[in-house]
Amino acid sequence: MHILVIAPYTGMADVFRQVQKKTNASVDVVIGDLEQGVAQAAEAEVRGYDAIISRGATAKLIREQSSLPVVNVRITGYDILRTLALMRGYRGKVGIMSYFNVIQGADSIGKLLDFDLTFYQIDSQQDIEGELKKAMADDVQVIIGDVISTKEAEKRGMHGILINSGEEACMEAIEEAQQVLYHKKREAVKIETLIALVEEPAAVINALGRFEEQNDRFAELVRQMNPTNPPSALQDLDDTFYQKLLTDGAPEERSLLHVQGRPYELDVEPFQTGEEGGFILRLKKRSRPVEGDRSNLVLQPKSRVFFNQLVTHSEAMRKAVDEAAKLGETSSSVLLQGPPGVGKTSLAHAMHYESGKTPAQFFYIYCDSRKNYFSEALQETRMELGRSGAAAGTLLLDEVGNLESADQQVLRRFLEEWLRQGDVELKLIATHSGVLEHLVQEEGFDEKLYKLISTYVIHCPELRERREDMEDLIRWFIVAANTVLGKQITGLSEELREYFYQYSWPGNLTQLKNTVHQICIASHGPIIHMHEVQDVLKQLDVLEQREKKRPADDQMMVEIRNRSLPEIEEEVIRKVMELEDHNQSRVADKLGMNRTTLWRKLKAMYQQS
Repeated sequence: MHILVIAPYTGMADVFRQVQKKTNASVDVVIGDLEQGVAQAAEAEVRGYDAIISRGATAKLIREQSSLPVVNVRITGYDILRTLALMRGYRGKVGIMSYFNVIQGADSIGKLLDFDLTFYQIDSQQDIEGELKKAMADDVQVIIGDVISTKEAEKRGMHGILINSGEEACMEAIEEAQQVLYHKKREAVKIETLIALVEEPAAVINALGRFEEQNDRFAELVRQMNPTNPPSALQDLDDTFYQKLLTDGAPEERSLLHVQGRPYELDVEPFQTGEEGGFILRLKKRSRPVEGDRSNLVLQPKSRVFFNQLVTHSEAMRKAVDEAAKLGETSSSVLLQGPPGVGKTSLAHAMHYESGKTPAQFFYIYCDSRKNYFSEALQETRMELGRSGAAAGTLLLDEVGNLESADQQVLRRFLEEWLRQGDVELKLIATHSGVLEHLVQEEGFDEKLYKLISTYVIHCPELRERREDMEDLIRWFIVAANTVLGKQITGLSEELREYFYQYSWPGNLTQLKNTVHQICIASHGPIIHMHEVQDVLKQLDVLEQREKKRPADDQMMVEIRNRSLPEIEEEVIRKVMELEDHNQSRVADKLGMNRTTLWRKLKAMYQQS
C-alpha cells in the first residue's frame, strides 16, 4: 500500500515526514495547495499510488477529481487548543472560519478557556469571500482557519492564523488510509470477478467517474484505438459524459462516448458491491467523430500588507503608521527613515495597498549602483509605466542612500521628467537606513534629488522604542514559524519572555523574527523554555556585546604617527570590519558613512593589495 500525502503547507509536510519515520508506513510527502494539489493527485494516479492524504479545501478538490481514495486530515481538539492558547492575552477581536465540525470543536474549547470567539461557517471555498466581509463588518482583526481562509483574510488586511495539524492528526490520517485500502482491496477482487463474467468489451468506472477495471476484450478494443499508447485512449474519454452519468444515473437508452474523436455506442448499467459502487460500460464502435477543446487560466495573487496588520500599541509606531496612513492618500513623496530591520518596506507596502487608487501597480527598486543594476531596473520601470498607460501606482526606492553620484543624477532626471509629463499618477516612496539629510550635508548626496523624494519624512522607530508591541510581535512571529515548521508552539515561558523584553535587539524586527523562528525550531513546545534555546540566546548575547563596543576600545587603537591620512583611514576601516564580522551595513553605520561610499573604498583597498 503506497500512500501520497499532499500537504497544503510546508509545516504539515514536515510533521508527516516525522510521523512516517515513527510508523515506517509507505508514505511519500509533497507540498501542494488547491489546484497544485489536484495536479499532483493526477500525477499520483499515473505513478501508481493507492491513496492520497490531504487537508481541508485541497482534500475536497482532490476527492472531486481523483479516482484514488482521499483521506482528509481532521483538525483535532489538540490542534484547536494549541492555536487558541497562542492567542491568550490578545486584545483584538478573534474569529474562526472553517467547516462546521471545526467550529463545533473550537466553540467547546473556547468556552472552556473563557475565550471570546466569533464563528464564520463555510461549506465550500466559494463561501469564504462572503464570510470575510461579515468578519470585517464585525471588526474582527484575526481569522483562525485553514490555508485558504487565512490567506484570503491577510489579503483583506486581517491577521491569519493557520490551525496546524499535529502528530496525532497526521498519525490518525495514515491509519485511516491504511484501513480504507484494506477494504478497497477486498472489494476490488469482487469487481474483477464481476467484470470478467461480461462477454462484451466492458469496463467499470467508479462513483467518481474514473476507470477502475476492464476485461481483456475492452483492453483489446482500446489497444486497437491507439496501438502506440493504449492508456491514453482511456484518459481521453469524454468528461462531459461522466458528469452527466454521475448526476442523472444510467441512461435508459444507449449513449455516445467519444474516444479520441471517435463515437462509440455505450450500454450503461449501475452496480453495487459492498461499499463500492459505479457503472459497467459495454462499448460498440460507431463512425462519426466529434472534437473538443479545453483551456484554463490560473492567476497568482500578490502578498499584501495593510496598516491594521501592523502592531501599533507603542506611541512611536502608532505615530509612524498614522502619518503613513494620511500621506498614503496624497501624491506627495515620502521618505521612510530608520535603522535596518525596523519595517520600512512593510510600511511602504501598506501605504500602497491602502491608497484607494485602482488599478494600482507596485514598482520596487533596490538602489544598488553596482553592475548597472539600478539603471537597468529604472529603465524597466520606465517601460512598464509606458505600457500601463494612465494606471496609478507606487514606486518604492529601497535604500536610496546607497546610490552613487551618477545614478543619483539618473534618478533625478527620471523623476523630473515624470513630474513634468504627469502621464501616470505615481506615488513615490523612498527608504534609507539612517538620516539621508546627513549624506546631503556631509557626502554630497544630490540635494535636488533629496528634495524630490522627501516632501515628507517619517521616522520608523527601532524595536527598543516599541516595548509595548513586543507581546503581539512575538505572537505573530510564532504564528509564522508554526506555519512553516508544522509546529504548535503557543508561547514563551515567563523567564524567556522577560529576557526578550530586556534584550536590546540591535537588528530590530528582522532580528526578532529570525530569533523567534530559531527558538521554535529548537523547542518541542508547546511552551518554549530558556533551557531549550541556550545556543540561540548565547548568539544573541554575542551580538549585543558587539553592538556595545565603541571605537575607543583597545581593538580600535590605530597608530597615526608618521602615516598618511589614507593609510590611517584604511586601517580604521579594517579594524571596524573585523569588529563587525565584515557586515558592511554595520561598518558603514559605525563609521558614519554611506554604504556605497564604504563599498567604493573597500574596492580600492582590495585592488591595491
